[in-house]
Amino acid sequence: MIQIENEPLTLTEYLVEQLRTMKIDKNYKKIIEVIIFSINESGYLRLENKEILDLLKKNTKNNYSNIQIEEAINFCQEKFDPPGIFARNLSECLLLQLRFNNSENMVLKEKNNFK
Repeated sequence: MIQIENEPLTLTEYLVEQLRTMKIDKNYKKIIEVIIFSINESGYLRLENKEILDLLKKNTKNNYSNIQIEEAINFCQEKFDPPGIFARNLSECLLLQLRFNNSENMVLKEKNNFK
């Protein structure tokens, strides 16, 4: 039998796989799909909120707001792996990674306190 190696997932494919496992509202999921396809190869968000909003208006029947876009971006930054994904620039990426690492450290400290 011939063994075929699987191609590694692209970053976009990896993010889409994560989205598929999330139980969230389908309208919210649509916003996140557009956000996922709005990143560059390094994982930075390459579109402004207004551009994402314009894409959604063009491709869906729903009226989304800038607030919904910002909330969805924040959700993506908090819930998706790798830490720092969906940042708008290097500073924001590093800040997101620090926030993630600090929350991981807090969990470990709490866990160690209960031993």
